[in-house]
Amino acid sequence: SYTNAVAGATVLNVAGGMSGFVGALAPELALAGFVAQEQAIEEAFSQLVGDGYNAQGMTDELGQRWEIHRNYFRVRACCNPIYASLDALEEALAELQPEADAIERIDVETYRFAANMKNQEPPNTFAARYSLPHAAAATVLRGDVGHGSFTDAVLHDPRVVALRRRVHVREDVQLSANVPQIKPARVTLRLKDGRQCTRTCESARGDFQRPYSEADIRGKFHDLVGLVLTAEGGQAVEAAVHRAEHWPSVQILIDLMRQHSRV
Repeated sequence: SYTNAVAGATVLNVAGGMSGFVGALAPELALAGFVAQEQAIEEAFSQLVGDGYNAQGMTDELGQRWEIHRNYFRVRACCNPIYASLDALEEALAELQPEADAIERIDVETYRFAANMKNQEPPNTFAARYSLPHAAAATVLRGDVGHGSFTDAVLHDPRVVALRRRVHVREDVQLSANVPQIKPARVTLRLKDGRQCTRTCESARGDFQRPYSEADIRGKFHDLVGLVLTAEGGQAVEAAVHRAEHWPSVQILIDLMRQHSRV
């Protein structure tokens, strides 16, 4: 459940993992002769996970709109609903350019789901990825919230801990009313000298409406691949993926990773 994720348990990922397993298993079952239950899709969407099913919607813009293009990338290493708040915070920081010690408090108002991510004392690094106060503190002190901002060292850094406690998150019901069309956040950065700045973000960067640049996405790739491969290996894998449609098998990628592994 979501609550477990905020508390630092990985059970949230079970649903995604099982979905992937079932997706991989389905064609093998079909080849083995298994046949789907009649009206299985209609029953699932009208009784199990919803209260209605409209088959016509499945063909809307068929061949014109590709849902795989309407996805988003996570350049930051935290939960996606936090992103709009961080975009707004970055704008406020750019306006005031404060030192961390000059910050009195950071007030975040956002939609209900994101507002649940308000834990100022995440118990472990997994929970920190669902903590808006931690992500905000890392943004101020480190300038980014990549993988390196969620290590044990950063989690327990006294400066990060102190700043997390000055980040206050609450739901704004008017912002919640706009979901899912937009997923907004409003951030007010208050300094000890009395200056303040408020910025609003309607929806975070990274989705198909406000996509990251290719350079941003490649930067995230190299940030992560450098943890397990040499620099040369990262470049080789990047080049290989560029021509993946020509691979005779995935063994090419496996061999490259073994050849350039740091471990």
